[in-house]
Amino acid sequence: MQIQEYLWKESDGKTTGEKNLARASYQRYTERIQKAKPSPMSGMRFFLSDLPASTVEAYKRLIRLAGGTIVSNVKEATVILCQDVSKGPQIPNVPCKAPLYLSEVILG
Repeated sequence: MQIQEYLWKESDGKTTGEKNLARASYQRYTERIQKAKPSPMSGMRFFLSDLPASTVEAYKRLIRLAGGTIVSNVKEATVILCQDVSKGPQIPNVPCKAPLYLSEVILG
């Protein structure tokens, strides 16, 4: 089956608002497929350190959805994600950047 069969099209909307939303979402989907730009975190390898257990799975899903990968060895990582910078792994000669929100990486 083709995914296009399940997309919400303008003809599926009943009100003007629904039709506008359907048209916009369909256009957005087709643009993403046609352009096939790399994901915002494509090529980034994340090491998760010192994160609350309740948020680890959410971070993993977000990172994978944005094209990043999770690694278990800190030496393989290009990004170390930790709740508190002072408690994260200290790697010699690796600068520590100011706090950064993942949403900024994805949307930026």
